[in-house]
Amino acid sequence: PLLIDVLTAFLRRLPRGAGGYRVERFLWDRVSPRHLVCRTRDGFKMQLNTQDFVQRTIYLSGVWDDDVGRVIRQLQPGQLFIDCGANVGYFSLMAAARGARVIAFEPNPACVREILVNARLNELPGIDVRCMGLGATSGQAELTLTNDSNLGAASLKPGRRPLRASP
Repeated sequence: PLLIDVLTAFLRRLPRGAGGYRVERFLWDRVSPRHLVCRTRDGFKMQLNTQDFVQRTIYLSGVWDDDVGRVIRQLQPGQLFIDCGANVGYFSLMAAARGARVIAFEPNPACVREILVNARLNELPGIDVRCMGLGATSGQAELTLTNDSNLGAASLKPGRRPLRASP
């Protein structure tokens, strides 16, 4: 664990451009355990699978898409935040930690499980997680994962049967 902590501190300070991500990937593939808990820059905790691109980025940098984060940081307690395609819940957790009411839509049951784990980890019961996708039309579709190293890289394809996996 000490080696992981030192490596993480080093990587969080490494410039992301100019090949920094290559150094990160090279080092991380050689020493990382699969699941780690970290505190994000906004102070909430997440259990993250470091083999997943988005989750590893959150673990190493402490943030995901800071432009969106700046908007969420303006939420006031009691306001409603709807997270469409919540992935593992980074933005949902950020909004709930600020006291917002959260409805998170995520069609991937594996991602839904991660959101629920992270909500419990932070004692944030106010996140309403719905295991469903959103689209322009109603109906059923088959969830297809398109990238093994990115749990959130999925698409909904029209199908004859509903996704019947429960979180």
